[in-house]
Amino acid sequence: GVVSIWNHVREDAGAILRRQTQGAAAVLLAVLCACGGNNTPAENTDYPAMEAADLSAMELGLASNSAMSAQYNADEWYGEDVSGLLTFYYLPTLDTDNVANVNAQKLSQFDDALDSSMAQELEKNLSSNYAFLSVGKTEMKTLNGAPVIYMEGTFSFTDEVIDFMLKDGGWTQEDIDALGGREAILALPVTNQSYLYTVKDGWLYLFTGTYYAADQGAAVLECMTVLAQTAQSAA
Repeated sequence: GVVSIWNHVREDAGAILRRQTQGAAAVLLAVLCACGGNNTPAENTDYPAMEAADLSAMELGLASNSAMSAQYNADEWYGEDVSGLLTFYYLPTLDTDNVANVNAQKLSQFDDALDSSMAQELEKNLSSNYAFLSVGKTEMKTLNGAPVIYMEGTFSFTDEVIDFMLKDGGWTQEDIDALGGREAILALPVTNQSYLYTVKDGWLYLFTGTYYAADQGAAVLECMTVLAQTAQSAA
């Protein structure tokens, strides 16, 4: 059934999502090169505020790598470095087939403020470069007074993803046939994605949430918010 097939391919799906996260970071950097650093007057930044997490009410854990560190709610999450990305796992889903998680990346130095023109270009570029990512929402918000870009979308297995895995991802046609063919893979569940882009202390960060059930979305967003509030550059 679908669950059995998903068990076989979810590790490969994770690899795709990690590449997608890195791709989203690369697209953002290209957008910022085009839109940022031009010394134009700042636009009206009266954006709606995201609710900041009450860190004092949490038992905070710390995860770090050579690029950055961030704290997380240790009662609900576990964090570690995975292939250069800080990855945080939602504990209530840890023993299930579909583990909700958040990745954190420090991208580059950046001295400008994020704005709506960057958000619009980012959405356009992600949609045109990643057909398997459907962007459903792109918003400018503030977090503790600083502008941030928040996006929501979905990832799904498409013919493009399958072709990518055949070409670059290590799948063979025999692998696909063993899983029941393209039709079975195309029937796999849609993955929900959230993106939060922030600038803190002169560094640009990307936080990417992945979850499978709608009722996990609030927990993922809170985790991303905690990470954004506590992120620190290692250098």
